[in-house]
Amino acid sequence: ALILLKREGLVVERGRKGQMVAPIDPDKLRAIYQVRGGLDRLAARLSASQFTDIKNAKKRFSAIFKAGEKAVKSISINQLVNADVAFHKFLHELSGNAEILTTAETSWPHMVRSMRAVLETGAGEASIWAEHKAISDAVINGDAELAGALAEQHAEAAGEETYQRLKRHEDNNAAA
Repeated sequence: ALILLKREGLVVERGRKGQMVAPIDPDKLRAIYQVRGGLDRLAARLSASQFTDIKNAKKRFSAIFKAGEKAVKSISINQLVNADVAFHKFLHELSGNAEILTTAETSWPHMVRSMRAVLETGAGEASIWAEHKAISDAVINGDAELAGALAEQHAEAAGEETYQRLKRHEDNNAAA
């Protein structure tokens, strides 16, 4: 298990002291978000242009949004992260492209760590869900270009915001 975690960049050597959880690397995380932005754009475009079961999609999105609202009210980081992941995974699933799911799967451990770091600061829960709603509305309305653009903007903005927060934290620690 440790070998797998090291390969995924989640565990690093600590010299003679053994191993430890890897710190979040702002540059790596920014790169992951950029890739995810492209994947999410593709997933949203495909979802909006090809699915036929609008009733089921609305039902699934509704359940995800209820979980998100409940998480925001409870201020539970675990619930917030789970609801956020559920939204993106459903969007990937709805695309009908299994390679999107497979490709995104490798970055989820890093993304979840990032989501936790951002959400623990109490930043942006409402705007995150407003962006999710706009993406889902565009998908359900069949507007592939809008859905794709919104999904990519959402991922890249989250990545840039997280990058900036992590860099400030690094700078503050270096100055201390």
